[in-house]
Amino acid sequence: MERLGNDSCTQKSGNIAKIREIAKERGLKLSYISQQIGKSNGYLSEISGRNANVPSKYLPAIAEVLGTSVEYINGLVDNAD
Repeated sequence: MERLGNDSCTQKSGNIAKIREIAKERGLKLSYISQQIGKSNGYLSEISGRNANVPSKYLPAIAEVLGTSVEYINGLVDNAD
């Protein structure tokens, strides 16, 4: 697994940018992911509007829904698997 120095996407826009990107690739809506992690429909959309970071405690569940790893979401590795 190759580690990357810093992913500009997550550094400038928070990890929500990578979550949006992966969700789009997989045909998933942020509202669906929010529901799957036990939050309100608009939870991730609200974070997305601020280009913020999703709290780390939710990342394992989000990664599971997206079929990827927390490390990939955070831009630490370049392989989604």
